[in-house]
Amino acid sequence: MKRKHKPVHEARVCTLTDLAAVKEGHTLPEDFITGANDYLSQFAAPIWSSDDPEKRAMVCLNCGEQLTGMLSVLLGCGGCTWGLVHGEGYCRGCGWPGRAHHFAKDANGDDLFTLRNVILQYHPEKVKENEKRRQNPSLRRSSL
Repeated sequence: MKRKHKPVHEARVCTLTDLAAVKEGHTLPEDFITGANDYLSQFAAPIWSSDDPEKRAMVCLNCGEQLTGMLSVLLGCGGCTWGLVHGEGYCRGCGWPGRAHHFAKDANGDDLFTLRNVILQYHPEKVKENEKRRQNPSLRRSSL
């Protein structure tokens, strides 16, 4: 993977409010919000190319290339390449990892929500943790 050492954009942890809005006068159960934010904490908040929802595309936090939008589809500029694991992929420009299919579970293992075709890139701290785990076998989760 050809990642830059320092991401182009400052990453902050993704939360439910980065992806969804609740209609005025409605509320979500607190346990749903907590579970969703726990799941989303492994990802960086989406970075958009524009504030205009009609014209914006999601961009890579590492190299700044577009991950979504017609430019990436038609011209092959940027974009996301699918990996071997279902729903996982990486930025075509620099290789930064992300996930587009999300099957979140609550603390009991019950379905919390499913989100498909929304590319969320892993937060840099999560990527560092995974790289350390790969390099040091004693940090890896034991398999049963």
